[in-house]
Amino acid sequence: MQSRTESADASSETGPAAGGTPIRAGQLWQAPTQEPSRPNLRSQTGWLLAACLLLLAIGGILTSCGGTPEIETLLKSGPTVFDTEAHSVKIVAISSLPIVCVVSWGPTTDYGLTSTDADMEGAGHTDHHHVLLGLQPDTEYHFRFSGIGPRGEGYRSKDYAFRTPPS
Repeated sequence: MQSRTESADASSETGPAAGGTPIRAGQLWQAPTQEPSRPNLRSQTGWLLAACLLLLAIGGILTSCGGTPEIETLLKSGPTVFDTEAHSVKIVAISSLPIVCVVSWGPTTDYGLTSTDADMEGAGHTDHHHVLLGLQPDTEYHFRFSGIGPRGEGYRSKDYAFRTPPS
């Protein structure tokens, strides 16, 4: 055990934590300073922006579920079903305005699955190419286009159907 000498000019004490740094009388103990951690704001901002855009798109699609206006008013051609095979199909449409487009599809009008454009790069465009994979042979499928226009307006198509050929 160490002994302490009490004097006004040369006493030595330890800091508040066990094993602390010796201090002299009249000195204040200071906790070691540590640089605060800073998050990578670029990556957080990017994810936040992407999440906001996704929420806006979903909100626009949901608010357009009343069916007005219908996406067919924007389509110059399609939707057209191409390259129908037992396990895959391509659906193509061309719109007059750049829109962000999603195809909901499934074996019933409850759909349950979605597809985004194969060439989607985070912005709306006019040529829409959807490839649906994992289909069953000799089965009827339903699909519907939903989209967000350049001013945030939502669109939804009527129900369409196609049948895959037997294997």
